[in-house]
Amino acid sequence: LFRQLLAEVEAKVAAGAYKPLEASRFPASRAAEAMRMLSRALHIGKVIVTFDEPSVDIELDLAAQFAVSAQASYLVTGGLKGFGVAIADWLSQKGAGTIILANRSGVPDAEAAAAIDIMEQRGTRIVRAALDVTDAAAVDRLIGENAAGDAPLRGIVHGAAVIEDAFVSQLDAGKIDRVLRPKIAGGWNLHVAVVEHDIPLDFFVNFSSIAQVIG
Repeated sequence: LFRQLLAEVEAKVAAGAYKPLEASRFPASRAAEAMRMLSRALHIGKVIVTFDEPSVDIELDLAAQFAVSAQASYLVTGGLKGFGVAIADWLSQKGAGTIILANRSGVPDAEAAAAIDIMEQRGTRIVRAALDVTDAAAVDRLIGENAAGDAPLRGIVHGAAVIEDAFVSQLDAGKIDRVLRPKIAGGWNLHVAVVEHDIPLDFFVNFSSIAQVIG
């Protein structure tokens, strides 16, 4: 039946009886207008941004640029190795006053230690913390300790991760749980702690990838 229906539809399309939905096209210089159309659900069919213009002037909203404060602290989970260290270094370059780098051991590897030295030479205060983000009580303690004071917590980057690469055929519930828990339970624990301590964050960024689950 499905094959028959599909053949009928193909025949109608080929004969011109069925036509594709109209697409709304915007040049790149009007991309903001295209986004507004999408957000208001005014379109039927696709909204397409084209790049046919020989040159495009892009207006930047400078008032909305990302900024951190020298008088605030920022928590990076998974911050004592690899990707987390790179994020911390970027925050340091942006002018973050204090960066809390947390992972399960609280101990940086050699590469992270070298990066921390550079950040501290730059003037950034680095705090190392041992934290299992799946432990709600531990997360609450760390958030509470940094909620106020001379450098109140104003941003969180949740990059904690467990890597268990495997072929899909070798995945089981245990492996999937170990990979997902730091992301899902950890992110939730951070959110709850921030709400409980009534912290006015400037940003809360969660990083993840489906590749962590299915390798």
